[in-house]
Amino acid sequence: MRDWILEMHEHSSKIQNAIEMDRNDEAWRLVHEFQNWCFERINAERYSKTAAGTLLSAPQTFFIRILVAEGKYKQALIHTIYEGVLDARNLKYYAKSIKSLFGKCGFKETTAAKAIEYYNYLKSQSYGLDQDFKTIQDVVASWK
Repeated sequence: MRDWILEMHEHSSKIQNAIEMDRNDEAWRLVHEFQNWCFERINAERYSKTAAGTLLSAPQTFFIRILVAEGKYKQALIHTIYEGVLDARNLKYYAKSIKSLFGKCGFKETTAAKAIEYYNYLKSQSYGLDQDFKTIQDVVASWK
């Protein structure tokens, strides 16, 4: 029988190590492998869309850490919003992270309140795989 928890821990440890060693190219590759592993688990265990979204939010954490380390705050903000709406859990952490990253993006006309409002709107919709990364990307790209 496959030990999914051990495999998840192994992926996470490798990614964490690459990030700590500033090997971002390797970390990106490992996070994509982890994301593929998540899809494999979702298919093998027949996760619902909601449960699948929560599992797929895990790789986003690593994408965000790499982007922040690279000073790519707008991209990290996009991934943070996406992570929050994928995750069926209603964690206050996401709104705090959005606000923190928003402050680093240098927007002049868009407010942090608008970003939180957008996140809350998405969060009020269906969770999981029904969320669209590209739409979030386009909305954040339109903020000035």
